[in-house]
Amino acid sequence: MVSVPLFKDLEKAPKDLLGKDYDTQNSLKIKAKACDNKITTEIGSSSTKLTCEMPPVGGATMQKFSVSTKDDLSYEMEADNMLVDGLMVKFSTAETVGKGFQGPDKLTFDYQQKNDQYSAHAVVAASPSDIVTYDLSGVGAFEGGLFGLQLLGSKDKPLSGANAALGYSTSDLSVVMKTNKMFTGANVFGQYKLDGSTTLAMKVAGKLDGSSAPDCTVGGKWKMDSSTSLAFKMCTGNKLGLSLSQKLQPNLDVITAAEIPMSGSVKIGASFTLSN
Repeated sequence: MVSVPLFKDLEKAPKDLLGKDYDTQNSLKIKAKACDNKITTEIGSSSTKLTCEMPPVGGATMQKFSVSTKDDLSYEMEADNMLVDGLMVKFSTAETVGKGFQGPDKLTFDYQQKNDQYSAHAVVAASPSDIVTYDLSGVGAFEGGLFGLQLLGSKDKPLSGANAALGYSTSDLSVVMKTNKMFTGANVFGQYKLDGSTTLAMKVAGKLDGSSAPDCTVGGKWKMDSSTSLAFKMCTGNKLGLSLSQKLQPNLDVITAAEIPMSGSVKIGASFTLSN
């Protein structure tokens, strides 16, 4: 059986289908992968990012080291299973060029366990300014049904947020509702695999008190052949999104996305991925 997803990943599949390949913020984005995809370089119109997967060090797997120019200079390092199985430790910071090396400004401990009946997740983060936050969550499963709970807090405010989730999942259908903002709002995600080549998805987001109209998004993805897929989504506000993914060569993937409002200018973005 497939393991129960973490609370933060309950809606991941339909959320990715409705948003992952619709990037129109960059008119051109190039991603190059080298050394068996362990080194990735991303060049976009607003930033450049270099990410490296590191070899095991002292029994721990150094998962990622990255540097970005988006905030002058920022970096983060992740190490999996550093102390115990299931624990990830991450150091991250954003440096300002010209002010000298300031060192890590955030330390995060992320622990998770999953099996086919439950998942547990605990995240504790701390910074030099003595700001400590936590995120505790758990998900249980029974005969296709899913139920979860999340608690958020900090050193100054032990309980700053609480959310719940209910869902149902089979091999071809998944529906999940997650609350947000202390049970004042909710998002409903759904996905249905029509056949081996077509998948449909939807999202409804709104306030539980009905004080405003919900935002709705419906879409789908059609795998035309082994190397080409076409995706679409229609959002509240009469905005259409299109995405075409193509594998032109074994080591070259191209994604072209467009955002087409009923009134206003059309946005188009393209990304190329090169791998060795």
